[in-house]
Order: sequence, then C-alpha cells, then structure tokens
Amino acid sequence: LPLNSSLEDYINQAIIHKDWKELEQLLDKYRQTDNYNHILYEYGLGALYRFQGKQKKAIEMYQEIITKNPNLYYPRFDLAMMLFENKQYTEAKNEFRAVRPFLPTQIQALIDQLLTTMKKSEEWQPTVNFNFENTDNVNQTSNIKEISIGDATFIRDEESLPQKAQGIGYTLNASREKNMMRNHYAYF
Repeated sequence: LPLNSSLEDYINQAIIHKDWKELEQLLDKYRQTDNYNHILYEYGLGALYRFQGKQKKAIEMYQEIITKNPNLYYPRFDLAMMLFENKQYTEAKNEFRAVRPFLPTQIQALIDQLLTTMKKSEEWQPTVNFNFENTDNVNQTSNIKEISIGDATFIRDEESLPQKAQGIGYTLNASREKNMMRNHYAYF
C-alpha cells in the first residue's frame, strides 16, 4: 500500500508539472499494481492523450470518468476545456455551467470569460469590403463591330461595344456559425 500511495503522489505531480514522459512510465507501473485507482489512472491517461494531440480519445476518457463520477469537478472542468479547445461549444457550455458553482472564484471568472467568448463566436459577424473597380469591358460584351447571320449583316453601335468604367465596388455580408453538437456547425 505505501508503494501505491507514493506512486499516486508521483502521478499527481507529473500531471501538475506536465511531465508527460514521466507520467507515461508511471501510469504503466501503476496499472500493474494491486487495487490501483481507476479514476486516477484514467485521469492521467486522459491528460496524456490530450498532450499527445489525441483529443477525441482524451474527451472520451474524461466523459467516462464524469459519467461514473459526476461530482469530480476538476476532471469535469478539464473535460469542458477540451471540448472548448475542440470547438464543441454546446457540450463545453453544458459542462462549464455544471461545474462552475463548485470551483474557486478565479476559475469561475475564467469560465465566465470562456462562456462569453463562445457566445460572441456564435453571434452575427458583419463584414464590409470596398474595392476600386477599373475595367475595359463593364458590360461584358464582344468587341466585334459587324455580325453576319446568313445574308444579313448587323452593325453594332458604340453603346453595344465594350465600355470602360471606373468606380467603387462594395460587398456587405453578415455571417453566423452555430454549434449544433460536437463538431457540427450550421453556417448562416
């Protein structure tokens, strides 16, 4: 038992200090001990997956932890952060709101900032573009003056030939993206 307890302390320290190489070795040893704590092991493995860029696996691991133990607030906060980083805003908002009351004031302030960021990212985003136009063929027509069709010949007047123009072009747009679920968005 003292070996396990000491090993658990080392795992916690490796997670806190983000010593991923050490964490990987410690988790391998820890899994082979008698009566190891599954939550600590899965939490450490999830953190390792997150570092390795295996976001989907890390999220799945943390979701399993939370499903089995809904009152684990720090793993739930970490899950919410991963969902936010993965732009799964609907799920992230739900997790942040569920865990917020149970965390220290500083973390609550961070959660409030993240919730505001997610809300702003889903608001209408107007864009306006202006550009100077200078063209030799504003009416997009051919420069052929005479057109023959059968025995008939048609002569085009100056207004039906390519016209030069200058001016200012502009576009006005408004767009919005809404996270529906996971990484699925609707764009308007």
